[in-house]
Amino acid sequence: MGASFATHMLLLLWFFTATFCLSFFKAEPHVSCNEKEKQALLTLKRGLTDPGNLLSSWSSDQEDCCRWERVRCDNKTGRVTELHLSSPLDADGLWLTTKRGWVLEFSSLRYLDLSWNDFNRACISSFLGSMGNLRHLDLRWANFSGLIPHQLGNLSGLRYLDLSGNDFNRAGLRYLDLSENDFSRTGIPSFLGSMGNLRHLDLHQANFSGLIPHQLGNLSSLRYLDLGDNSRYLYADNHSLDISVSLPLQYLGLSSIDLHKEVDWLQIMSKFPSLSELHLYYCQLDSLNPSLGFINFTSLRVLVLSENHFNHEIPNWFSNLSTTLLQLDLMSSSMKGEIPESLGKLKHLEFLDLSSNSLNGPIPQSLGNLSEM
Repeated sequence: MGASFATHMLLLLWFFTATFCLSFFKAEPHVSCNEKEKQALLTLKRGLTDPGNLLSSWSSDQEDCCRWERVRCDNKTGRVTELHLSSPLDADGLWLTTKRGWVLEFSSLRYLDLSWNDFNRACISSFLGSMGNLRHLDLRWANFSGLIPHQLGNLSGLRYLDLSGNDFNRAGLRYLDLSENDFSRTGIPSFLGSMGNLRHLDLHQANFSGLIPHQLGNLSSLRYLDLGDNSRYLYADNHSLDISVSLPLQYLGLSSIDLHKEVDWLQIMSKFPSLSELHLYYCQLDSLNPSLGFINFTSLRVLVLSENHFNHEIPNWFSNLSTTLLQLDLMSSSMKGEIPESLGKLKHLEFLDLSSNSLNGPIPQSLGNLSEM
């Protein structure tokens, strides 16, 4: 009986040991690269000048392109996810001269590095803007020229973008939208201020940080500027918004930017006589001068000042906006005292939010004149 029990125990022990070893040493099945992407890589190689033979592994004889140099694939799908085609600065570098749209074949591509190559002053192709999965795009010092294609603004998942060291015709760019990206709290590049013909600049919710560069004040053609909602790490000092020329701005969004050091922000904003929308939500503003006799907001239709810390009465100069203002938002802005009769002069007003303040006294009868609300 004892011998039989021992035999059974040994058999069980052998079974569990064998099962464990088989499961431990069982290799994950390797998925070879996609054949269409392999052919695209071979097409790319034929367009290269590679004196250092850096891409010697890129060959039709090597079946699995996921094992080629400078190529990374997804282990489960075999699709190409990374292309590391940067060239070192030496005689054996890789000079990329092809202009084909080969990269469109790589629908899963997340990382593309073409830096330090020679594109012979070609323009950046707009098709890059259709690569929706791209997270990292490095085109620095690649001898590009011409205009930066606005389609790059479609790369909503982009986390890293480097275009430095090229010869772009920045003066010709009129529309630039880099909103809803993650620039990892880097500063807004000051060179944007040299794009003299820029009319539309949208950097909202792009995770920029630091001081707003004063060079943006050089954009004398700018009509739309949105820097808002940048993780509350973007701020201005007494000179960031000190613009010496009158800009044709029609839309200005600075929400969630720390403006508490801009004590003269109202006077600065009045330098934009064409301003139609002004969004200053949660800007830590504490100054709203109630005694200003004239504010040059003759075109203003939307004014958002909610979530600030003004801590005084609603100023009467709001009535100066009577011919244009459609929306006025003062929610949670630490307003106190009575609601002024002068608000009733805003005859075109369609939206008025005075909630979550410390207002008291009667509701003025003049508000009954706001027939559009």
